[in-house]
Amino acid sequence: PYDSLACPDAPTKLRYLDWSAGFVVAAAKAAADNGSLWILTAHKQIGHYLLLCEQSGLHMRGLIAWHHGFGFSTRRNWGRAHEHLLYFVKQHTNLIFDDDAVEAKLLKDVWSIPPVDSRDADWIDAVPDQLPVELTDRIVAVCTTPGGLVVDPFAGSGTMGGSCLLLGRRYIGVELDRRVAELARQRLLAEVGRGGQGNQVQTN
Repeated sequence: PYDSLACPDAPTKLRYLDWSAGFVVAAAKAAADNGSLWILTAHKQIGHYLLLCEQSGLHMRGLIAWHHGFGFSTRRNWGRAHEHLLYFVKQHTNLIFDDDAVEAKLLKDVWSIPPVDSRDADWIDAVPDQLPVELTDRIVAVCTTPGGLVVDPFAGSGTMGGSCLLLGRRYIGVELDRRVAELARQRLLAEVGRGGQGNQVQTN
């Protein structure tokens, strides 16, 4: 769950901590030496992931504020209109960061990108929290190379996969919900039909 640490139930918090430690350790082991790990998380979980990634041998290289402008109504506190993207690398010097992949103004650490809503062509009803393509395009373009492999263990609607197809990267997406996985597969097949650089979409 996206914000389990905000839950007052202690067992839920402990389960989340154990679960997240598992995927961070696995990602750190599997990543190429010049690879990176990106984590989208709520503000209450930033410290948790900083510690986990440091213990796993990863190095924090950036904290991106994704300003989506949607905002959340609240009482006696500031309304939240942004989320956090944590950017880690396996090695300080041997890494991929293509400054020329996007306009210079887009290389700042505040990204103003509208969220996906039901009026957008990419909207999938079963995945109301899907990410905008502009966000995943930027990550893939700057922090991977053509032909490189991107692994998304929380594939959801397949937005990251669509960015990889369009930008000529290989992609592996994992999604536990079979219905959502099938919707993502259909979306990626449509991306190939629209000119994506991948030529094959497989599911298991």
